[in-house]
Formats: sequence, structure tokens, C-alpha cells
Amino acid sequence: FYQLFFLTVEEKYSIINKITTILAIIIAVSLPMWLINQYVFELPFGYEMHYGDWKGKNQTLILENYYFFVDAQLEHIIRFYSVFDEPGTLGTLSAFLLFANRYNFRDKRILIILIGSLFTFSLAFFILTAVGLFLFYIRTLKLILISSITITVIVVSTITVFRHNPTFKGSVLNRITTVESALGERTSEETTAYFNNYISSMQSILGKGTGFFNKNPDLLFGNGFKFFLIENGFLGLLLVIGMYLFICGKANYLVVSYLILFLLSFLQRPFLFTPYQLIVFATGVTTLKYLPALGKK
Repeated sequence: FYQLFFLTVEEKYSIINKITTILAIIIAVSLPMWLINQYVFELPFGYEMHYGDWKGKNQTLILENYYFFVDAQLEHIIRFYSVFDEPGTLGTLSAFLLFANRYNFRDKRILIILIGSLFTFSLAFFILTAVGLFLFYIRTLKLILISSITITVIVVSTITVFRHNPTFKGSVLNRITTVESALGERTSEETTAYFNNYISSMQSILGKGTGFFNKNPDLLFGNGFKFFLIENGFLGLLLVIGMYLFICGKANYLVVSYLILFLLSFLQRPFLFTPYQLIVFATGVTTLKYLPALGKK
């Protein structure tokens, strides 16, 4: 967090540009191979990775490592992981990068990231991208019309292409109609019950500490804001949000909209305090503030 303030504007712009390029290359390599594996013929994989052992979570999911991509051993569920631990990880990162790059679909990298993210069937990606497009284009009447048309075309095209896909129906369509239920499903009943008692107690102010789930592994199932609040409490959440506001500095409309995306993402993926999100946010803020001036250089 502190080191970010020692970077120049040009260095931050270079970082977000390189992150965008690297992700586009990863998807450009892994997506065709994944599509071949899913729809043409099965490729040989290297070895199995047990998700619970790998992530330190109480889960039994097994991932097959094809080196250029990983794939889950889940019957009738086909989602693009690329080289990431979850489709939602790729979907969330992609949504952030699309906004940071101002939805410049003339850039081939942005198109590659968009196409790859569609195959994640990540509800987070679809919601964050729809909200991001709306916020980005709502600034004038002309942009509102462009936003409405763009979002409509993307939504209709996606539903038309994937309407018969059972994974898309289960992971996106069915869940998007019950967002509250979808958020609740991200944690186990035991974790939810514990959280409901915890959140109204005095302990919720400071939190239980980052070692809590190591001592209570049975509660470590799923993901979502509840885990962050249990570990760090309301004070921890306020401090982290304060960090983001400090990074924003003298914010313009696009920077505030970018912050809204990160806070919205926090509900399902509580990684505001992770290095990757801090870096993507701080460097993305630079493009949203200074990109026209950097472009002239």
C-alpha cells in the first residue's frame, strides 16, 4: 500500500497496461486449448490438485491441471478457469480491467479478455460489467443511449448463444433472479449461523483476528464479505475503505465509479485488502484520471 505512492503516474500506467496485456495473453493461449478439450477431444492432463488442500479450505473439489489451464471435475458444469483457482477470480479481475481500460473494445486485448470472461459463466463478471458499463456511459444523454444499446446487445447476445447451456442457466440466469439467495449460498449454513450471532456482538467491532479460521476450519467454506468481517470486524473494514479513498485522492466521476465496482465485488469476493486488488485499483485510478494526458505523450 505504501509503495504504491512512490510510483510515478507513468509507472502506474505502465503497470496496468502490462497487467492487461499479460491477462489477454493468458486467455489467448488457454481459451482455445480449453475449448478443444471441452468440445473437440479430451487433452491429457498432468495431475490432480485437491482444492481443499491447495487453498486450505474445507472443500473437496478436484482440479485437473493441464498446465495451460485447469479444469474442475464437476459433472454437467463446464466453466472456464484458465490458470486461476476459480472462474470468479478471472471474471472479477477481468471486470476491473475492462473498466480501467475504459471499455476500449477497439483494443484487441480488451476483446480477448471479454470473450474469455464470458466462458467463466461468472455471475460476478456479468453484474460488475453491466454496472460498470452503465456507470461509465451514464454521464451524458448520448452516452446513456450508447450504454443502453451496448448492454442490451451484450445481454441478448449472451443469452442467445448460451441459453441452452446448463452451466449458464445454473450459474447465471437462475442466480441473477435471486441475488440475495446467491450471496447466501456463498457460505455454509454453519458459517451463516455463526455470523448472525457474531455480527450483533461487541466482538464484531475489532473482529476475531486473521487466525480465527485456522482454529475453526469447519466454518471456512465458500466466500463472501462475512469472512472479512469475522476476521477484521467493522473497524478493519472502515480502515480498508479509508485506504481506497486515500488512493482515490481528488477523485473524478470515473474514479468514484471504479471504487463502486470494488465495493460491490467485496460482497461476493472479500479481497479488498489483497495486494492484487490494491495494485489493480491504484494503477487503474491512474488511467481513469490521466489517460488523455498520457495518450498525448
